[in-house]
Amino acid sequence: GLIDKFSATSLLIMNSPVADAVASAKMKWYHQHFSSLIRSTPLLNDYQKHFTIDSSFWNKRNHVMADHIINFSRLYAGQNIVIITGHYHRYYLRELLIPQQDQYNFVIKEFYE
Repeated sequence: GLIDKFSATSLLIMNSPVADAVASAKMKWYHQHFSSLIRSTPLLNDYQKHFTIDSSFWNKRNHVMADHIINFSRLYAGQNIVIITGHYHRYYLRELLIPQQDQYNFVIKEFYE
């Protein structure tokens, strides 16, 4: 898919707002709309339970990652913290963390800043 093409480019492109938007669109479609595809396709009915668990785990995993980042930002206040994560987590973590920067007194920066 299109998002996979970003992984074969530079870090600057792979960590761009465009790449984030593509990853976000792909993952949001999967987690919001794939369930209806499963329900409407009898051959996939056995997959529904796995999909429900997978979606729940995906959301929980990202929220726990964000919570850990906030906790580390408090523990190491005023210091730089480097976060390395898989590409599909980047957009989600940014959505969770950017609104909390002021409240928890941290600043998200790109690797090139």
